[in-house]
Amino acid sequence: MDNDVRNIVNGFISAGDYEKALSLLKNFAIEDDADKAMLATCKQEYAKSCKTALEKAVESKDKNMAESILRNYEKYIGEDANTVIFRNLVDGIKEAEEASEATPVDSNQPSNKKDSKGKWILFVLGSAILLIVITSITNRCNRARIERQEIEAQIEQARQDSIESVERARNAAIEMARRARQDSIDAARRREQARLDSIDYAEHAGFVSKYAQIGLIITNVQMTRGSNNDGIGTKGVKFSVFNPTHKTIKYVIVTAYGVNIFDDRITGTERLRGIGPVDPHDYATWDFDDVFTDKNDVIDDINVSFRVEYTNGTAKSVRFKDAYVSDFKTSWFENR
Repeated sequence: MDNDVRNIVNGFISAGDYEKALSLLKNFAIEDDADKAMLATCKQEYAKSCKTALEKAVESKDKNMAESILRNYEKYIGEDANTVIFRNLVDGIKEAEEASEATPVDSNQPSNKKDSKGKWILFVLGSAILLIVITSITNRCNRARIERQEIEAQIEQARQDSIESVERARNAAIEMARRARQDSIDAARRREQARLDSIDYAEHAGFVSKYAQIGLIITNVQMTRGSNNDGIGTKGVKFSVFNPTHKTIKYVIVTAYGVNIFDDRITGTERLRGIGPVDPHDYATWDFDDVFTDKNDVIDDINVSFRVEYTNGTAKSVRFKDAYVSDFKTSWFENR
């Protein structure tokens, strides 16, 4: 696993997003001791966060949330001691709901007629006290209303005096806020694009790691029309490759023959040698004109197979269907 992937995973861990970190790590073979330690830490912290979230769901009796947390834990961690504990907590919510639904409610309340007289006395006494309080509040409200009217007149005068300066300050603040908001939006867009680029590059890095076992990524093979300088029709071959290995490619040798519209072979076999070097994580294109003579223009397509030879003396045969990736972004590995 390369350093770009490690940086992205560490970014997820620093942000506390252990679920995304585990999701990305699943795409790579974890062999390095440091990577194993990072994976163990990520699993441990994810288990802690799941336990905390599940305890909150249990406390609020949110059964759907609890079951969602359990499913995600089983997806990224699998079956372990925590799984049993979490499942028991989820089952506890279900049992509590069933017990709550089964508990009868007794709405019959014993009446006590002896308290009726006392309640009537309290009602009369309370009404008298309430009348006294209302009278007092009414008098105070009248005095407060007069004072409030005087204060409101002063406030209105002050408001009229300051309205012009406030308007200028408001306009200046609006303009400043608009500029700050636009700057913030632009910065957020740049950060989001950088984040998406990093994730996309990490996915391509994982893709390249897989195809390193095959030995080559073929990004394009096409039949071309020859130069036709002498008036006789010819066909050519153009192909592009990406080197996913850590070795330098010396030659890419293509064995090709032409077929008609029915995929029947109609030409002899030609061997075309693309001469490197092609460095690790670099790409190259070769274009061969006038490979097949085609007087009657019946060659509809070409069948190809590949052999790659490296500068360290090793070689590998590659089938087109195993190594062809039509949408691979070789541009991700420029200047990296």
